[in-house]
Parts: sequence; C-alpha cells; structure tokens
Amino acid sequence: MDLIKILKCLFSSKYYYSNMSDEELKDERELLRQKSLVSSDSDISKRMEIIDRIEIDRMNEKHRREHPEAKSVHREHGWTLPEDDD
Repeated sequence: MDLIKILKCLFSSKYYYSNMSDEELKDERELLRQKSLVSSDSDISKRMEIIDRIEIDRMNEKHRREHPEAKSVHREHGWTLPEDDD
C-alpha cells in the first residue's frame, strides 16, 4: 500500500469517527478491540488510536468548558513537580 492510500484512509477515518457520538465511538472501538484480538492488522490499531485521540480531545474540550479558569498542571517527564518553587 503506498503512502497516499494510507494517508487517505487515515484522514477519511478521522473525519468519519469525529462525526460519531460518544456512544457510537465506544461501540466502534469495542468492535475494533475484539477484531484486534483475532487479527494482527495494523490498520485496526491505527483506527483505535484515532478513536482514542478523538475521545481524549473531546474530554479535554469538555473540561475546558466546565473549568475555564483552571490552572494547568506542569508536568515533566510524566511526574507532577512539587509546588514549592512558587
């Protein structure tokens, strides 16, 4: 499969999944997860990653709307740094 076909597939998948509701996304991801247990197709894992990214983006946007004045947490290498340097 050449690069253009791969990119076209990924972009069309992202557009397709971004128009789904949260419940539809969860159901679709579960179907893909079950397929991934039987098959080692890399396309399935890429589609699952797209769904995960969309879900994370939606959760972050929801949090931003609910907490507009929230202070961001500074993280370095996955660890929360102590606040004693303020």
